Order: sequence, then structure tokens, then C-alpha cells
Amino acid sequence: EYLDAFVEAVNSEFGCLLVMGKIAVASERWWELSSTELVLLSLVIHSQPECSSRDIPIFLPQGSPKVAHRLVTFQILEGVEVCVICGPNPSLQEIEQKLVFNYWNPAMDTVKQCLRSHPRNLTPNMSLDNGILGFILVNTEERKCLCSVFPGGVHSINNQANQGLTRSRRKSLLTSFYKSVVGLLFPSPNPAEELLDDAGLDITHDAMETYQCATDHKAYALRNETHQLFLLFASNVPTYALRMLTEETLNLLTKDHLI
Repeated sequence: EYLDAFVEAVNSEFGCLLVMGKIAVASERWWELSSTELVLLSLVIHSQPECSSRDIPIFLPQGSPKVAHRLVTFQILEGVEVCVICGPNPSLQEIEQKLVFNYWNPAMDTVKQCLRSHPRNLTPNMSLDNGILGFILVNTEERKCLCSVFPGGVHSINNQANQGLTRSRRKSLLTSFYKSVVGLLFPSPNPAEELLDDAGLDITHDAMETYQCATDHKAYALRNETHQLFLLFASNVPTYALRMLTEETLNLLTKDHLI
């Protein structure tokens, strides 16, 4: 509600709150932007040097390819930014001096709580199995994603069973697993038939679950009507337990409508 009120005060419907570079919450219209536009906006924001505020002219390939809009960003706390797509008014100075403090100071406790959730990206009362090293949860209906490579907190990297699986290694394994499943076994935004034809494979239906086992990790993917979940496990988690743990985790992550 803090974000929606601020976005409305800037005469816009498009806004999001970034925590350590990731979207923590966004307005409904922000999620209606095309996938290409969302990716491009993320790249623009991440390519900029850190500063207290920005005012960047942008074009939206689908929504406004010929008329420039403004992407304005403001640092609420270190690591927390609010981003809004708006028109020529109000000015950056006016937003910064009259709106940012008035709308975000009352929300400071909530913003700090969001910041503390990093890098777990989970609520404080939510705990996953110790054998889970990372996850990607995709809401296929609303085109939203929640992910983490430290679901147990940063201390989990020091566990004996997890040594060698650095942050970059976990991210690489999860990404590779996701890419090997989506479009081939699970539905993707691109027609699965085209991918299968190109690969010369004869699969006539989409799988509901799949798994992989390697020397240093295991992975399991499960989907239902609205979500797809991809889990990275420690190698010492029994293979027979992967399905049960994945089902429990999917239920836990979706029952409170995190995404």
C-alpha cells in the first residue's frame, strides 16, 4: 500500500521496490509490462552507478516505442530503491523534496524488514529443510518469480556437506537445471512444440516432475496448475526423499501467496 500510494502521488501506475537489486513488490501495472520490457528495465537500473536519485528517459518497446517516458529511482535505504515510470511531471526535485520522505518514512520499519530478508528472500518465520541449497519458484499465471541460493541463511554455505557449492556455483546449477527442464519437459512461454521439433525429440506431453543426481548435488522440479518449483539439494539428501521434500516446499512457499 505504501508503494501504490507513492506511485499514485507521482501520477503513475507503474512502480516497484527493489531490495538488493531484486523486485520485492510492484504495482499491478508494472507486472503487465512485457517480459522484454521488464528485462530491459532491470538491465538499465543495474547498469547505473549507485546514487540517491536518477531520472532516465526510456522507451518501452511494446507500450511506448516512440514516446519517451521517465524512469525515476530513489534510494530509500542502502540496498533499497523505489522505481517509477512516469511522465514529464512532477520533476525529480519535487518528488525528492515533497514526496519521498512523506510517503516512505512511515514505511521504514517495513522496508527494513524487507532488507533483513536478504539473501534468504523468505519471511523470518519460514524455514526450509536444511538439505535445500537453493530454489526457483515461478508463478506461471502472473509471470512472477522468487528465488534464493541461501534459503538457510549465509551460514549454510559453511556446512560440511555444502562446501564447494559457492554462491556462484549454486546459481549456475539452478540456472542450468531450469534451462534443461523448461521448454523441454515443462511448458514455457515459447511453444514447446517448436523446441521439440528442433531437437528432433518425440515427446507428446508435458512432464509434471523430474530430477537429476550428480556427485556434488541433486535437483528436483515439480509443477502444478499455477507454479513451477526447482530445488537444488545437497548431495547427501536421499534420492527417495526428494519428491516428498519438493512437495512440502511447494506447499509451504505457495500457501501464503509469496508470489
